[in-house]
Amino acid sequence: WWFLPWHRAYLRFFERMLQAAVSDPTLGLPYWDWENDLSIPTQYWGACNSLFNPSRCMKETDLLDKTEVSKALSQARGAANFVEFRGGNPPPDPAVRRIPGQLERGIHNYVHYKIGGDMMVFGTSAFDPVFWAHHAALDRFWQLWVDSLRSDPHPVDPLWRNQPFKFYDTNGQCV
Repeated sequence: WWFLPWHRAYLRFFERMLQAAVSDPTLGLPYWDWENDLSIPTQYWGACNSLFNPSRCMKETDLLDKTEVSKALSQARGAANFVEFRGGNPPPDPAVRRIPGQLERGIHNYVHYKIGGDMMVFGTSAFDPVFWAHHAALDRFWQLWVDSLRSDPHPVDPLWRNQPFKFYDTNGQCV
């Protein structure tokens, strides 16, 4: 239920860490435009490159499947509301598995599994720098979907709108 807002905040706090590390408040995370570029961007390759992750199953010459990408994005774009786009309300019983929406079970999961390696494991996916470009693209896609609608596409439920998330600022303080 909070997949998209949690990841948006996660990206933002990571971006702030990078900005502080290089003393550049204008630095922004790039996104991987997998709709128009089916290969992992060249910036993420090279044995001596800190953006390269050798655990990837996808190789430099491999491409995402254009049909799979187009299908996944088309299904997500066609979602009429947030429940279809992202997924339903959280189940009353936390032990019940939630049902992911079009974006997560479509392009999100497809790219993670296609890249493989660290990207396939929840606990290690962020170890691959392409994770950040992939999630920045998902956030961009969410915003484009929101901008295409005429009404507020977000849940009105106060549980969704007021959910706090804990992150750490550049001083290591929990916020």
